[in-house]
Amino acid sequence: MVAELIEGVDAAEPHTLSEPRVLPCHYGLPWKDGAPRYQLIETIARGTRGTVYRGKDRALSNPDKPADVAVKVIASWTGMAFGDVLAEAIRAKQINHPNVARVLDVGEANPSECFIVFEFVDGVTLERYLDQAPTRPGNRVSVELLLPALEGLAAAHDNGLAHLDIHPKNVLIDRSGQPSLIDFGLGVAAYEAWRPAERPLGSLGFMAPETYARSHGASPLRCDVYCASGLLFWCITGVIPNGQ
Repeated sequence: MVAELIEGVDAAEPHTLSEPRVLPCHYGLPWKDGAPRYQLIETIARGTRGTVYRGKDRALSNPDKPADVAVKVIASWTGMAFGDVLAEAIRAKQINHPNVARVLDVGEANPSECFIVFEFVDGVTLERYLDQAPTRPGNRVSVELLLPALEGLAAAHDNGLAHLDIHPKNVLIDRSGQPSLIDFGLGVAAYEAWRPAERPLGSLGFMAPETYARSHGASPLRCDVYCASGLLFWCITGVIPNGQ
């Protein structure tokens, strides 16, 4: 039940995000040797707007030290054209914070797929991290765990960008226990008039009521505060903030 409720509201779409791939495989635009620049190695996550793979950047790799990256592949049927993907990458590149995954590249692999390449965070989602813990963290530990990622969110707000999709699968915890905020795919400019989508986008269990209601004139920054507060509530209690 938890997994379904924290997914996007359109998670029941009957499509697959891309054609089945035999991994590892090459992917992306041609590099100097004519072969695609990236090699997809394994699937990290699947969502309503993309499949994320752990990959290798051949342009930055040495024979003894491969350069790991995260490659988000977005199929055209999701409604995100290359212009939308490019806009996501440009938004995310504005943020320079150690607890926000950096965008490294963006491209259009073929007429039916676009991709964004992020720095690879070697860790697990916050959801899995807490599932593996023997007990739920208390108030102070939860705040200490999430605070760096929320400082990354504050950096996004300072750059005029709201996230709008903060939930346990969009926070990664690395091997040192540091969190990183990922995926600004639904992000909007924080200080422009917000024109909501035809249907609510985001994660039902954590989205602000005005996001779900698609309220004109709602503040994206306040919606982020609602989501972040709900994330802290979930960390402490294990209860989805918007109810079962």
